[in-house]
Amino acid sequence: MRRALFTEEEIRLATERRLKYLGAAKVNIYQIQFDPPLPRDLDPKNLDRLREVFHKNRCRRLDVDNHVPATVSRQDLADALRQAWLQMTRPRFLGRVSRSC
Repeated sequence: MRRALFTEEEIRLATERRLKYLGAAKVNIYQIQFDPPLPRDLDPKNLDRLREVFHKNRCRRLDVDNHVPATVSRQDLADALRQAWLQMTRPRFLGRVSRSC
């Protein structure tokens, strides 16, 4: 009897990724909102420990261990891409710009 190359679970996950995964993005940490929101009574000792870890190791953003999975609505993704395109194509002026009404 021949053994299957992939389990049913692996096939299901690969199919789901192909349908839903659109890529990765660099996001400002202050723009992240948690659902449900994080509790406000965070342990100060843990926050200090995390600050020290980031201070020592810096932010290694390309390290997959430092990536955070997230769900982004199609509308929010479209809005962000549109805004990024506008910023990328908007002419940049050196000096003072005046507008006439």
